[in-house]
Amino acid sequence: MIKQNAEYKPLQFLTFRFVYRIFEKLKAFAPPVSPTFTEDGEDPGRAMRLGKGLLRSLALVFGCIAFISLEPLVTVANAFFLYIMASYTDGSC
Repeated sequence: MIKQNAEYKPLQFLTFRFVYRIFEKLKAFAPPVSPTFTEDGEDPGRAMRLGKGLLRSLALVFGCIAFISLEPLVTVANAFFLYIMASYTDGSC
């Protein structure tokens, strides 16, 4: 906190952990889909469903991280606008 130097290894670990956890939860709550098998016995839609679930979980996790990282900017902007508002009032309110 004093050095303004952060270690990003815990954030990286937690990011991948949350992506996996949300991916598993999305998979658990997904409606059951009857697979359609090809002549080779493969389900071509399975990879697409897993890809969509992975993209959803990535979007949720990185969206949350992006939203949280905006908080200091919002705080700085709020302080700046409050300073401007306070500097233009004459105190007669």
